[in-house]
Amino acid sequence: MLLLGFLIALMTPLAQAQTDANGENSATISKSLDRIEATLKQRNSDVQDLDEHISSMTRYRTWAQSCIDREEQALVKLDAQLEVLGEAVKGESKDVSRQRDSLGQEKSKTEKTLSTCQVILQRTSQLAADANAIKKARLAAELTARGPNVIALMLDNWHNPAAWVEASKSFVLENSGLEDISFRDLLLLAFAAGVAVAGGGYLRKRIRNRLQRLDAPQSSSDLFYRSLLFTLQRYVQALMVALVAAGFFYLEAAGRDTVSFINIVAYGVPLVILLLAFIDLFFKPAETEQHFAAKVSATATQLRRRLKVLVVLIFVGYLLFSTILAQSLPEPALLLTRAIYGVFMIINLIWISWLIGRFQHSGRQLVFRLAVSVLFIITLSAELLGYRNLSVYVFQILIGSLTALGLYKLFSDLLRDQLDSLDQDKGRWQHRIRNLLGLKPDQRVPGLVWLRVVVTLFLWGALASALMLIWQVPEATIENLIGYLRNGFTIGSFDIRPVNILQGILVLSALLAINSLFRKWLEQEWLNRSQMERGARESVATISGYIGVAIAIVIALGVSGMDFSKLAIIAGALSVGIGFGLQNIVNNFVSGLILLFERPIKTGDWIIVGTTEGYVKKISIRSTRIQTFDRSDVIVPNSELVASSVTNWMFQDISGRARIPVGVAYGSDTEKVKKLLLAIADSHPEVITDGFLAPKPIVLFMAFGDSSLNFELRCHIRNIDRRLTVVSDINFEIDKAFRANGIEIPFPQRDLHVRDWSPPSSDKPGDDLAPPS
Repeated sequence: MLLLGFLIALMTPLAQAQTDANGENSATISKSLDRIEATLKQRNSDVQDLDEHISSMTRYRTWAQSCIDREEQALVKLDAQLEVLGEAVKGESKDVSRQRDSLGQEKSKTEKTLSTCQVILQRTSQLAADANAIKKARLAAELTARGPNVIALMLDNWHNPAAWVEASKSFVLENSGLEDISFRDLLLLAFAAGVAVAGGGYLRKRIRNRLQRLDAPQSSSDLFYRSLLFTLQRYVQALMVALVAAGFFYLEAAGRDTVSFINIVAYGVPLVILLLAFIDLFFKPAETEQHFAAKVSATATQLRRRLKVLVVLIFVGYLLFSTILAQSLPEPALLLTRAIYGVFMIINLIWISWLIGRFQHSGRQLVFRLAVSVLFIITLSAELLGYRNLSVYVFQILIGSLTALGLYKLFSDLLRDQLDSLDQDKGRWQHRIRNLLGLKPDQRVPGLVWLRVVVTLFLWGALASALMLIWQVPEATIENLIGYLRNGFTIGSFDIRPVNILQGILVLSALLAINSLFRKWLEQEWLNRSQMERGARESVATISGYIGVAIAIVIALGVSGMDFSKLAIIAGALSVGIGFGLQNIVNNFVSGLILLFERPIKTGDWIIVGTTEGYVKKISIRSTRIQTFDRSDVIVPNSELVASSVTNWMFQDISGRARIPVGVAYGSDTEKVKKLLLAIADSHPEVITDGFLAPKPIVLFMAFGDSSLNFELRCHIRNIDRRLTVVSDINFEIDKAFRANGIEIPFPQRDLHVRDWSPPSSDKPGDDLAPPS
């Protein structure tokens, strides 16, 4: 109920205008309330009638609240119109007087209608409270009602065993459906079962041959397929026989108004076999093969057995307590059977909960399992002591809550894995969506975080709705919650409406995705066909993306109900703090805009800023990412690129000059050195030699060095990106040419001249050291 109302409020904000949709008005509602009030005073309504009364009053309360809202808005408009007309004065126009009188009459009528709606609202609230109080008292009386305990039942059945025999005989001969089956039908059923056994054996053989031809599994899907075949091999014969029997009893019962017990058994057995096969598929490994569900531990084996027992118990419980068999047994026998069945069921459920807990070792899981076990034991104790209504109530709430929590966990993990795969580019459909959005492998999906929020809130709402339905929360409480979601609440001067906020988040996620698609189309289609240079295209695409994000945020804020006048007040109050505390961020933001519009650097440029040298990988609104030659990323604030000196090797032209210093030994033929260097430069394909696009290579005799004659080869290359590679290639060729022509590249040398040498005195002969020559 809550989820339905939540979705209605989320998708249709006009849902509150449900005043006269069902032909209801104040007169009919007042009569209905009088009738309900008289019924409640008699205090003879059962729980079902009380639920109907509460549902009607919830509907009437919604009508009354909508009526009050509508009439209050009408009163505000009427007061505004009367204020414009002002007080009556002498000599005023008759049209003005008639208009004032008409508005006054309409105001009086509106006030009367408003008071009627307010009275209806008060009456529905009071009657709903009275009905809920009566319902609680009835439920308390039912839950605390006590019947015979299990010991009394055992003694009763012990002293009257003939009732069992008589009831069993009567059921088998009169109510089981076996009395309608002739001997010929049994022969036909046996023949059909034999054919099913033969057909199942044939299919089993075909599956076995198929398994033998399978290659070694390469993926999880291959392992799943192999395990599926093994499971079919185990159950195909039994399933064939069960399906044939079900078909036989279906045809045999054609034309009857009621379904016999034997037909119910025949229809349920195939389903039980399928459930058992499904459990084996996930928990029993394929013979001599690796199981697709990874290693199957002893715990998983025990869990498989307990789950099979649970399936059989559920089927047996349905047959015992939901078919004609329950009506055929004496009440003491039925109650004793129910107690024995409850013991087996509760023990099995507690066993399963502790086996599942072995897969997750944590303190919270331990506390949760202990709480569940205690509740199961309380349920069983209530059943054995005779409080059967209480036992059923607690059992239904416990099983329903565990089922809701399990489904929440399943869908939560599933959706989280799918969104993670989409964000990390895993999976085929995820890859197609990312390509559609124009995302690179290292980029995040825009708006995905908000989609996660919406999905999480939706799952929370679904879980809360399921738990409220399971716990039988009064509809009035649910309606109040829906009202809070739709109408919201006020904090200070702000009206907060959760439904509008969720709508804003949905709109923001959708608009961010659309903005990403538009930016991709703009960058790859329209801008590529234009005559703009690459830097200009990237700037236009980046600015368009930021404008799209800003528009999406403004629209989302409007959808969420944000009052922009209040937002302007807050922005003005925070302007001083922003000016002092966030001035660096604002400086970088403005610098980013300057970089995008002025374009002194662009993506792919080779720049040097301070001690950082590398390629520009991305220019964002706050910072610029530079990738150095060591493949490390340096984040440089945009203010540094605007305020400091930046060397851009590729500002307007990708060509550039390379300088290669080289030294030769004294005495080398300098003209020959010059010719060799020019020849090496002219022979390299990356060097510009035509003298038109750039000057021709030249060789300069720079200086007489301490150890060498210093030359420098200067040449322009076509792509400055390859400067280091070209310099390396030329150095290799210089070394090769100098070796071939006998030109020596010297290393630093020093001559040491000793002016005076006094050998040290020594008392030992032979220790004198001769001075160096």
